[in-house]
Amino acid sequence: MKTAGIVAEFNPFHTGHEYLLRKVRENGYSHIIVCLSSDITQRGDIAVFDRHVRAACAASCGADLVIELPVPFSMSCAEIYAKKAVWILKQIGIDALFFGSETEDKNALFKAAGAVKELKNSNEVKQLLRSGESYPGAVSKAAEKLLDSESAKVFKSPNSTLAVEYINALGDVPFFPVLRTFPHDGGNEGNYASALFIREGIANGSKEVYRFLPYKADGFAVSSIKNIDRAILLSLYGKDVKKLLNYHDINEDLAHRICNALHTAKSYHDLISGIKTKAYTMARIKRCVLNAYLGITQNDISLPPYIRPLAANERGKEIMSAARCEMSPSLKELSKTHPRLCELSEASHRLFDMSTDYPSGQSEYSKPFVTL
Repeated sequence: MKTAGIVAEFNPFHTGHEYLLRKVRENGYSHIIVCLSSDITQRGDIAVFDRHVRAACAASCGADLVIELPVPFSMSCAEIYAKKAVWILKQIGIDALFFGSETEDKNALFKAAGAVKELKNSNEVKQLLRSGESYPGAVSKAAEKLLDSESAKVFKSPNSTLAVEYINALGDVPFFPVLRTFPHDGGNEGNYASALFIREGIANGSKEVYRFLPYKADGFAVSSIKNIDRAILLSLYGKDVKKLLNYHDINEDLAHRICNALHTAKSYHDLISGIKTKAYTMARIKRCVLNAYLGITQNDISLPPYIRPLAANERGKEIMSAARCEMSPSLKELSKTHPRLCELSEASHRLFDMSTDYPSGQSEYSKPFVTL
C-alpha cells in the first residue's frame, strides 16, 4: 500500500480536483486520503455544499478515504489550517503529500518554506504592516528582497503560499506539487473552471456550471450567507470590545472596527464592508466575524484534532484498518474525548443548515458515515 495525502476544501469538488486525483494515481500511489474542510472554509465562507456531500462526491470520483478537518482549523489562517490538516494525515500514515500549485518548481517552494519563518518575523514585514499593508502583501514584498525571483514569486499565489505551510508541517514527508489546471480565481476554459466561478454560477442559479462537476448535483442543499445574515448581526450585538477579544484572531483594532460597523450595518455584507481596511484581508475579517458568531476562542485552536472519517471506499477501509491512530465516524463517540470540538462541529453544521433555503433540522450527530 502506497498512500498519498491531500488537503482540500473541494468547494465544490470539480473536474480540476478530479485531475489532481488522477495525477496522484499516475505517480504510482494506490491509496489516497483527503483531509477535507468542515462546513466553513479557510476564506471564512460557508461551503457551498456540506462536508458530507463534498466527502461523498470526492469518494465517488477517486478519493479513497475522506477525513474531516474540524471547523476551528478549517476556518483558520494558512499556517494553522495546514499544520492541523497535515498532523491528521501523518497520524493516519501517508507516504507523500500532493497539492495543487501555481508552480511545479519544488526547489522554489522549498526555499520559500525555509525562509517563511524569517520573513514573518522580519523588520521589513513589521514596517510594511505599520504602513497599512496587509499581512500577505507584506510577506510577499519582503520576500522579493530576501529570495531569488522564482522563490519570491511563490508568495504572490494563494495555493503556492499555502503549499509553503504544508511543506513546513510535513517534516521529512515528501511533497509533490501539481500544476493547477486553471487560475485560483479565474473563469472557465474547456472542461475546467475555478471553484469561485462555479460557486458564483450556482449562487446565480446557473445550470451551465454543473458541467464542471463530475457527478449529479442538482438536488444538493446549497448554502447562502444571505439566509442568515441578520442572525449573524444579532449574535454580535451586545458584544463589546472586551468580549470580542476573547475570540480567535480578533485583535483590539479589529474588535473596535467590528463594534463601529455594527452601529450602521443592516446586513452581513454591510458589516464586512464596514470592517474592511487595507491592513486586513477579506478572508481574515470573515473568519473573525464567524469566530465571534460560533464562539471560537484561542484555546479552541490549541486543541488536538479528532480524526473522523466522513466517507470511504474499499481501499479507504484498508487505510483505516492499517492506521496508526484511533478514529471514529461517530461524533457521539468522539465527544467522549473531544467534547469541545464536537460542540463546535454541531454549531457549524447548524450554521450551514440554516443558510440553505430549506433547512433539514438534522443534527450533525446523526449524519451517517458514507461507504462506497
